[in-house]
Amino acid sequence: MVPTRTQSDAALRSASHVLPGERMALVPAGLLLLACLPFFLGLDHTFWGSETRWAFISRNMLASGDWLEPRLYGDYFYGDKPLLSYWLVALVAAPLGGVSEFTARLPSALAASGAVLVTGWLAARLLGARWSLAAGAVLATSYGYLSWARVASADPLNLLFITAAIAVYVEWLLHRGRWCLPAFFCLLAAGGHAKGTPAILIPVSVVGVDVLLARRWELLREAPRIALWTAVAALVYLAPFGASYLDRGDARLFELMLRENFTRALDAYDHVNPPWYYLGILPLYLLPWTLWLPGGLVAAAGRARERAGVRFALLAFLVIVAVFSASESRRSYYILPALPFAALVLAASWQAAVEALGSGAARAALWRASLFVPAGLFALLLVGVALVALLKGGAHPGLGPIVEALPGLVPVALVLLALGAALVAASVRRRPLTMLVAAGLGAWLIALYFATGVQALREQRKQERQVAAQLLERFPDERVFFYHGAIGPLRWYVGGEDVARERRDVRDALGESGAHALVACSASSCREGFPDERRLVCLPVLDSASPAIGAWIEARDQYRVFRCVRR
Repeated sequence: MVPTRTQSDAALRSASHVLPGERMALVPAGLLLLACLPFFLGLDHTFWGSETRWAFISRNMLASGDWLEPRLYGDYFYGDKPLLSYWLVALVAAPLGGVSEFTARLPSALAASGAVLVTGWLAARLLGARWSLAAGAVLATSYGYLSWARVASADPLNLLFITAAIAVYVEWLLHRGRWCLPAFFCLLAAGGHAKGTPAILIPVSVVGVDVLLARRWELLREAPRIALWTAVAALVYLAPFGASYLDRGDARLFELMLRENFTRALDAYDHVNPPWYYLGILPLYLLPWTLWLPGGLVAAAGRARERAGVRFALLAFLVIVAVFSASESRRSYYILPALPFAALVLAASWQAAVEALGSGAARAALWRASLFVPAGLFALLLVGVALVALLKGGAHPGLGPIVEALPGLVPVALVLLALGAALVAASVRRRPLTMLVAAGLGAWLIALYFATGVQALREQRKQERQVAAQLLERFPDERVFFYHGAIGPLRWYVGGEDVARERRDVRDALGESGAHALVACSASSCREGFPDERRLVCLPVLDSASPAIGAWIEARDQYRVFRCVRR
């Protein structure tokens, strides 16, 4: 008997509210952990940028035993970020011999690996176990995600709590487990101390929009328990601020949290970028999987009506992008929490394409194009990189030296060449699963080489350790002030504590006439010393520049050291 249109629509509506709810198997989980290997390779490379905040503050906590005082420059109270990320660095460093580049970055690598596993788990729940490996692998091998998984910061931890809280909500949709509400709110409270309120606001926004659109009014029956666990989570969240108040006698830690999370979001005083800023950042961070993203979004949108899991993944992705875009303060890495759900959207689109091709759907040509055209572009990229490497840059005066400076590139190029050929063959023979495996292996190999060979090339350009060694050897007993661009990594390797935030700080610290000290600064911030400070005479004693590599990577002045004498 042929079902009527009404019966068919009713069946579709019923099916569209069902999640697969499958569990991720051990083999995909193990493969996802292997995909995370690049997160942990070469973590002992030179600090850069703001990483030393985590190193200094965590080391000071270990030395003082005061875990409520995030001290950055001696007595400078730096409460701009919550305490949890510093605590984790200190806890990891304590049994491993102290804070180092490796121990400062290890919590980020572990948090990023945890988020990859949670993404795989979500894919099994939303799309089916078969797609857990695809979603997790996309996340693990995305350029932006890999980059921040290897950095000492609060962002990977923030992303983990956001993804885990949303995963707990999905578990509640499936089984209505009584443990889900306390787990959800505890994750919000803990996530709030990873980086701030984004770890609270993002899951609540995703859940709220899903409840409204899907009309999940049954959640209202849990109102008393929701109120109870909201209160418990609020107490857990406020506990460190209360302890800080009792210890310090002021609410400085809480005030800085308000400034960083609310003032900056609603009335930004820095990091101001246009509302469409993330539309350019997301494709960059999702490389190389960006090639599949346009078709993936279209396919997911077309399938959202009939598949609840696809609908939820797409909704979560769009809500996260919308919330961060609505904030007044926008930086590239703020959007990292959207990447797990971008990976889920891509996995959902591939699932739809494989099913459509297997069933001989009427629009199979469109599905083939969404899968195999990006695969062909990725194959061209792999083959192009391999040929450039094997030909040593084609004797190009700018490219050749860069290729030669990259260690071990030739064997990597041979494997990339083989994977490019496999991608082409799979596309020609219309074997989507083979194509996805080849693309995944290619992306993982690129990630592996980024963490080793490319990182080795980047390390050649860093001057902090060399400058620190020269300073300690040539001026072992000199007092050193660190000014502007030298406050972070260089100060860590020299080991000094004196920081000059303003030029007059050096003059005032020297005091009487004839007193002298060294001032280390970035070349851009004080190229000629301090000519406008008439009471200081500053003569250069040390310069450093990163080496040039070919014609494309130029030498760049990094640090200058002056001996300054008070007149």
